[in-house]
Amino acid sequence: MLASVVLFGLFWSAEHVVYAQSNDVRISQFYGGGGNSGAQFNSDFVELFNAENSSVSVNGWSIQYASSSGSKWLVTSLGDLTIPAGGYLLIKQASGANGSDAGTPLAAPDVVGVVNLAASKGKVALVRSEAAVLGQSDPNVVDFVGYGAADQYEGSAAAPTLSNTRAGLRLSSGCVDTDENGDDFASQSPEPRNSSSQITPCTPPTSTSTPTDTPVPTDTPVSTDTETPTAIPTDTPVPTDTETPTAVPTDTPVPTDTKVPTAVPT
Repeated sequence: MLASVVLFGLFWSAEHVVYAQSNDVRISQFYGGGGNSGAQFNSDFVELFNAENSSVSVNGWSIQYASSSGSKWLVTSLGDLTIPAGGYLLIKQASGANGSDAGTPLAAPDVVGVVNLAASKGKVALVRSEAAVLGQSDPNVVDFVGYGAADQYEGSAAAPTLSNTRAGLRLSSGCVDTDENGDDFASQSPEPRNSSSQITPCTPPTSTSTPTDTPVPTDTPVSTDTETPTAIPTDTPVPTDTETPTAVPTDTPVPTDTKVPTAVPT
């Protein structure tokens, strides 16, 4: 959408769902095959959805349509209406000869217009004004959808080409808005919803946090027995017998006879 939104970044793989945190009113469905050959419904229609968390007044707003390559915008005023949170608003447009609106929400539309939408390709704008816009870049444009071979659209591709039996439906009952017409809309059987239809809140689902894997403790390495080297005792040297020398007795000298001198008589 052209209106500024703050996005959660929540994506689901199957449907690429994006829920807006600050939601707004947007085009949730459109159908241009009403009354044509093989059509289920007798009337064309545009459906709005309020993804806000509170009611929104569309007093002074309008739905506008132009052909796939045209610049002339046809205006349908929405009147002094309010769309409740999660509620829908159904704008019935031109009717044809085939199909029937009996027993469907189109039998009790919230707004009645006379614009004839092309079945396969065209441009639809939700405008915060009742003055005709000049195109997608008009500052009063709240939401814009180009379908089929339209020359203007949101994002990188237009919504799918439709037919007398197929409508453009915004995904997730209107809650998906990525500003990419090609991603946000699918070609499906028309399912018009009006202000009496069931409320659809766009509350983001509670995210269940995935527990992180508890790390498996690694085995504490078993220490290998370190062989303590056994000290090899060194041979204690055996003391060699020290031969104590035997003292050789020396010969005791034999005293010689001392001669006693003989006294010589005088």
